[in-house]
Amino acid sequence: MEYNQKGLTKGWYCPNQKRIVGKDLIIKDYGELEVTLNQKLQLNRIKNLAEKVAKSNIIPFFIGGDHTITYPIIKGFLEHYEKIQIIHVDAHSDLGINRWDIVEHGSFMKNLIQEEKIRHIYQLGIRGPQDKEDIKSDKLTTLFGTSFKNVTIDSTLPTYITFDVDVFDPSIVPSVGYPVPNGWHYKDFLDFIELCVNNADVIGIDIVEYNEMYDFGNKIGASTVTHAILDLLAGVMMKNENERD
Repeated sequence: MEYNQKGLTKGWYCPNQKRIVGKDLIIKDYGELEVTLNQKLQLNRIKNLAEKVAKSNIIPFFIGGDHTITYPIIKGFLEHYEKIQIIHVDAHSDLGINRWDIVEHGSFMKNLIQEEKIRHIYQLGIRGPQDKEDIKSDKLTTLFGTSFKNVTIDSTLPTYITFDVDVFDPSIVPSVGYPVPNGWHYKDFLDFIELCVNNADVIGIDIVEYNEMYDFGNKIGASTVTHAILDLLAGVMMKNENERD
């Protein structure tokens, strides 16, 4: 990231957006949150951090890690916002039970759906096996595979995006714990940015579940995820820059 003499970003040309993005902004890496083996303490630390961020003028981009982090992040945001909606991009619905008596990566969405301040949850890219007892709720829209291309996201509600990289097809992101075939290709991801990210009032993003242990020798998963982070940033910046203009 290059900066001008005023300490603001010079931006970069994004071929997918066909324009310069990220110009005249303050972008910082705030470092890493120390990990503890005490799960409840860890969840509380993440929640406290997210609450502080939500009260600032920062649009945060959290990088995990296990998908469990989304639960305390959103709990922290709910301390500040009166209402939000969630765009949950994932191969799995994560509507399972708390198997160890604590929220975890397969159950965090089941816990969040009970929050009154969450007005709607859009689940996109789902293709893993579904439990016949998965939750049915008026506030939940589940769109399988690439069928999200017909959905209309409420552009007026503060929107949190949680992105599990196992939504990608294993041919381009093999480096996940629970790969599922027939996933998104990068063109589908770019369509998602154009249709959902560019038009949403994004208040925060997380991207999770990349695991280097499962990557190929040429790090194809790392490359895809890195480009996905840049394109997600570009999508959020484009909307903010248009509003500024």
